[in-house]
Amino acid sequence: MMLFLIILIASVSLAVNFKISNKDFMNPAVIFSLIFLAQAVMCVLALTYMRLTFHIETVLILTVAFAIFTLFNFYYSSKKQTAAKISLKKSELTYINLPTLVSVFFIGLLLVVIFLKYQHLTQLANALDHSDYSLSQKISLFDDISKFRSDYYRELGIIPPRYYNIFKTISFSFGYVTLFVAINNFIACKKIKIEQIITLLLMCIAIYLAGSRSPILRMVTFAVCVYYILYLKKDSSIGIKKQLLQRLLIVGIVTVVLSLVTIGIFGRSSSYNLFHYLFIYTGAPLYNLDVFIQTYALPIPQEYFGQQTFSTLYNYVFAKIGKSDSIYTLDIPFVRYSVKYGLGNVYTTFYQFIYDFGLFFWVPVFTIIPWYYSKFYDKIVNHPVPHSVIDFRLFIYAYLFNDLCMLFFSNRFYEAVLNVTNLEIFIIAYLLSSLIFTRSLGIGKYKLQF
Repeated sequence: MMLFLIILIASVSLAVNFKISNKDFMNPAVIFSLIFLAQAVMCVLALTYMRLTFHIETVLILTVAFAIFTLFNFYYSSKKQTAAKISLKKSELTYINLPTLVSVFFIGLLLVVIFLKYQHLTQLANALDHSDYSLSQKISLFDDISKFRSDYYRELGIIPPRYYNIFKTISFSFGYVTLFVAINNFIACKKIKIEQIITLLLMCIAIYLAGSRSPILRMVTFAVCVYYILYLKKDSSIGIKKQLLQRLLIVGIVTVVLSLVTIGIFGRSSSYNLFHYLFIYTGAPLYNLDVFIQTYALPIPQEYFGQQTFSTLYNYVFAKIGKSDSIYTLDIPFVRYSVKYGLGNVYTTFYQFIYDFGLFFWVPVFTIIPWYYSKFYDKIVNHPVPHSVIDFRLFIYAYLFNDLCMLFFSNRFYEAVLNVTNLEIFIIAYLLSSLIFTRSLGIGKYKLQF
């Protein structure tokens, strides 16, 4: 009963926000409603072979979240923006020249990053007497130890050289700049340079060696967001939005298929059938959240304020001040539905909020999320920056767009915005684009020309 009530409420939220946003399927409130509706539908499909029981607390949490997104959507969509929309239609895309020599330099840097990571994987496997492992097995070994046995991993002391992380951050920053430029040029004049394609492929290989598919998914959602918003500069009519929806649906299907067929090359395998494997990632988190709420007295006492929610920031600060013994590991219990069917250990974005703040005071922490996405989506779409080669509001929003799409899965938003590496990527990408495209450094009118 409660599960079908969730579907009803999510459907109403989706329809209302789709209407408010003038049928803009990329509006943040529409995306948020859609991802939780899809998650609830997956739970319904799983009822054919599992018994999943939901309770009123989960229904109320989702209802409040939908309402908050809807209020922000209504506020920003109801503002008078006629002048802004006129300027938007006059803002045509132009070709961005990314010098070939610059791309070649960063291709070389990416090759160094790939070599250093491969060397690290080999050293780790050798130290654990697994020199006979294949590359995919070495990647799986590193992923397992670094994520689930972090204390043991630190004790081994086998880490890449310090300059590896520096080279990786710089080359990935340039990679995202390249991806932005490639999408812009493809929309503007259907041109993409071969060295730009090589740069992006090498970046994917470097991500692959690090053992996680999530950064590749971030690249995909970054590209989707940039493509959609830049394309609106050419035409923002309802017909064009429908065409873009069809194209992006194809991208989504291809992404899901590639994620499934690449399980093996990441050294992972699953004994479950295809649907249940998808359900663990796309449906089970909602059920796991309900189980968590019914199992624990909330909030759970913490040593530091918002320790689950802001764990990324705490761990960075602790490492810097030498309190390595205070490194905080997320308290993510494994949900064992049955011996036959495991349901993973993720609980949607609400898990950490209610863990820290309980069933009522999670609202202020959550409200920051719809405020950010609604406000900056409005600014990016309706108020373009004049005379800017790369709109860095769009660059940052597109980078964080993945964290909006993944709210059904975990607390990706705060993990991303409080991650110092992401901040470094934004700063380095801005500096690189300023030097490459405008030969200047600075912000606004305060710039030093070269």
